[in-house]
Amino acid sequence: MTRIAVACQGNNLDDPVDLYFGLAPYFLIVDPETMDHQVFDNLVYACQGCGLSDEILEFLARHGVDSILTGFMDPNEFEVIHDAGMRIGVGWEGFSALEVVEQYKQGFFEAVDERYYLA
Repeated sequence: MTRIAVACQGNNLDDPVDLYFGLAPYFLIVDPETMDHQVFDNLVYACQGCGLSDEILEFLARHGVDSILTGFMDPNEFEVIHDAGMRIGVGWEGFSALEVVEQYKQGFFEAVDERYYLA
């Protein structure tokens, strides 16, 4: 079963994708086939600049996440998540979580395969 984690500014599918994965206040875990979803607080959101914690990576893996949709991801986050075997899609800021999941379902998801760095 495919599960997508969307870094989101709010706690529902109508809210916008957050610009930065690790600093998003919420993660929406979505089953793209059924659109069933769960909302989770980002464990390190209150700790601005903490970066990706082992807890977040373990959390994503525990919830069966295999793809992540976000605005941007810093190099350290990218390396840890990519090396864990999760697919990463960036550049989704400005869209709602629902819009990006629909785009994913229609095949507009392109995983970043090389080390991704902010411009």
